[in-house]
Amino acid sequence: MLRFRMRHLVLFLCVTMILVTSACSTVPPPTVSSSATREVQRNPNLDMKPILRDFLATLPADWNLVTSQDVAKAPRFVLDVRQPDEYSKGFIAGAVNIPLRELARSLQALPGMDKEIVVVCDTGHRAAIGMAVLQMLGYKKAKTLEGGMQAWQTAQQAIVTAPVAQKQTNPAPKVNAQIQAMLDYYLVHTLPLDWGIIHAAGLAADQVLLPSSEVEAQPETYDQGPSLLVDVDTPEEFAKSPIAKFHRAINIPLRQMPNTIDNMPLKETIDWA
Repeated sequence: MLRFRMRHLVLFLCVTMILVTSACSTVPPPTVSSSATREVQRNPNLDMKPILRDFLATLPADWNLVTSQDVAKAPRFVLDVRQPDEYSKGFIAGAVNIPLRELARSLQALPGMDKEIVVVCDTGHRAAIGMAVLQMLGYKKAKTLEGGMQAWQTAQQAIVTAPVAQKQTNPAPKVNAQIQAMLDYYLVHTLPLDWGIIHAAGLAADQVLLPSSEVEAQPETYDQGPSLLVDVDTPEEFAKSPIAKFHRAINIPLRQMPNTIDNMPLKETIDWA
């Protein structure tokens, strides 16, 4: 069940961050080559919700996950979105390294949009964000290595440190330049330095916080207490989950997210599970 929560967390983090950085009026964007990312200014009025709805509506039952065994059996283009120092310590043979924050502006290093791409990181968290970004740009065969490099090594698959796969310069794919600019902004400016991860111990500590107003007569700093906890499983899964026992936990299934985000209390700190 943990792996389901992790992929829900990652996908929903991507959905939420992009929605928060976009506004609600629709502007028809042009379709141009990927090299225009740095030339096209981000349009704050671009409505990302239709793109997100389409992305969520077309997610297959396996959530675009692929196992280590399947990747090892059949050669595919492997995209490693870890930082260069992480990559240099060991990677899947042939994997091309494009750090996640550089992904939206590095599309010419990728194969054709009709080719399967397996996105890899350490645990699967960053890779799932990268997969979602590629899917929304039109790479409909982008997948995530389930469990990342940790699962790859647990499955006793080989890692190498050389040779380093060289990035190719392929023809620029035809993508929506304004969507690309929005996704690039998200990766570079909105995605937190810690990749938006909260671990189990941190979540447990967060949920027992008391507001400053309850522990100080005249609090000098604002402390809202425990964060709002949003579980994106199905209602049936949520009912059986220990997450449901937290006082500030609510359930919004992942596929319903674009239709409910406007009603979320975005001024609060929100943890996703």
